Amino acid sequence: MHGDSSAPAFPDVMAVLRQRTAEAHTRLENALELLSPDLSVSRYRDVLMRMHGFYDALEPRLDERLTGAGSPLPDWPSRRKVPAAAA
Repeated sequence: MHGDSSAPAFPDVMAVLRQRTAEAHTRLENALELLSPDLSVSRYRDVLMRMHGFYDALEPRLDERLTGAGSPLPDWPSRRKVPAAAA
């Protein structure tokens, strides 16, 4: 904590993550051309399948670090992407 006893000891993890990854997200969105008027259903499906594969491999590792007492993301289970991607 810094001076003010009501301030959290750590900054909002999601706000920091969004700020620090904004440029990478913009580059990825541009590279994938997901907002292109020429985006086909099959190309969109391919991107979603690849994203599912990425998160399917990543999330078990994140589970190990973000589950339990003291987690910087206590709502981590609700943030998982795999269930929605699989649906």
